[in-house]
Amino acid sequence: MFVASGFSTGIVTTALGQSFPTVMAVGAGPLFFVGLLLAIALTGAWAKLSPGPWRYIVALIVSLVGYVGAVFVFSLVSGYSPEVLGVKASHDVTDLGIDVFFGLLSATIVVAVFMEFLVLVMTAKWDSKMLLTLAVIGICSVFVSAFGREILLHMVSTATPTYRYWSIFGVLFSVTEALFAGAIGLQLGGSIRSGVSTKSS
Repeated sequence: MFVASGFSTGIVTTALGQSFPTVMAVGAGPLFFVGLLLAIALTGAWAKLSPGPWRYIVALIVSLVGYVGAVFVFSLVSGYSPEVLGVKASHDVTDLGIDVFFGLLSATIVVAVFMEFLVLVMTAKWDSKMLLTLAVIGICSVFVSAFGREILLHMVSTATPTYRYWSIFGVLFSVTEALFAGAIGLQLGGSIRSGVSTKSS
């Protein structure tokens, strides 16, 4: 359920971002959090966690700041990497040049850190191993997205701007958010089981 929720929010974010680019920065975090809450409710974890209303508000802010921060870091890394690495700057993000690639890698690591903060807010537990897992997931997602983009672009003779947009962001957001949500779901499940076992003993 968590994976499906993350995949769905990734598709919604990509669709909205095509018409409203600001959604990529400001809307991605809240959309992901809403999808996460939906998965928590549908899996029965809502009542078991009972973190209190303030935790949801703080978690929403963490998710929002995480994605906004990721866009900021992406802009910095992709903007300065051509000068630092001596590579050609990409004319468009969908070109996925080396500058954009490093920018996306940096951005996903930032999101991974904030996602673990989000779980900390909702469970009062920090898991360094899960943070590393989330970071690895983010990095792998960028590689998968780059590979998927190449496959999709080779499937057509002429790629329209819309097709190019979806070939990178559609794959990136759906894969990354599905895996992030799945990992968070496993972590929340572990916290729930631990809490239930403590109460029974």
